[in-house]
Amino acid sequence: METVAYEQALSVVEALLPEDQRRLWQWLEEKQSQPVNGAARIDSGREREMRWLSQHRSEYVGQWVALAGDRLICHDADLGKVFDEAQQQGFESPFTAFMEDPERPSMGGW
Repeated sequence: METVAYEQALSVVEALLPEDQRRLWQWLEEKQSQPVNGAARIDSGREREMRWLSQHRSEYVGQWVALAGDRLICHDADLGKVFDEAQQQGFESPFTAFMEDPERPSMGGW
């Protein structure tokens, strides 16, 4: 198969109908959060994870969650279980967060 240069691909994408461009965008977003060779692709900005956390915090209070972009991989009260499950699904270094109760003040400090 011949390698396609970025510029060639871009000209093809620009020629697509708007609805096909949207379908391509959705496909690219899905590919971004899928594991590759046993490791998850990295979204360095973590915007999608942060948005998911704010939207779903109350559903998983008191639990750890593992995310791939805006997709929940797994959840449990035990971080070790969450980490193990995510790795079993092919995410070598998953994004994890503890879902604190938004109604209770944080106990963080020095």
